[in-house]
Amino acid sequence: MNRAKAVFISFLLIICACNVPQYISVPVTYAPLRSFRPDTTTILLVNRFDCSTLKINNAKKLGVIKAGAFSSLRYAETSLGQLPHVRVINRVDSVSLNVSRDSIQSLASQYHADYVLVLEDFSADIALDNVENSTAYYNTN
Repeated sequence: MNRAKAVFISFLLIICACNVPQYISVPVTYAPLRSFRPDTTTILLVNRFDCSTLKINNAKKLGVIKAGAFSSLRYAETSLGQLPHVRVINRVDSVSLNVSRDSIQSLASQYHADYVLVLEDFSADIALDNVENSTAYYNTN
């Protein structure tokens, strides 16, 4: 009996000494907080991003930021339009309308929108990472 205990303990020590990753698999379901109505849902996209508030004097950089903001709203329109029973109304040109909260509410009632997605801020940057090495790594934000 003593010998069986010694063999068991030595076997247990060998198993514990091995570097075996231990983890527990936990399935997680990320359900949406809200779901759209079963019939047609109308989403209004409004551009409230004003490039004149940026402190950029370079016309090329300003053009890139404007194009990026415009493209982000177009991408949101494309992504939302792929959902079933969703109609998207895109007011990308609304930056010239001096959009405020009251005007957004009037636009929503004018287009009979159930939801309003407003682009209020947009930024883009290219950051230099890992400067201490001789090789430069750039990341886009």
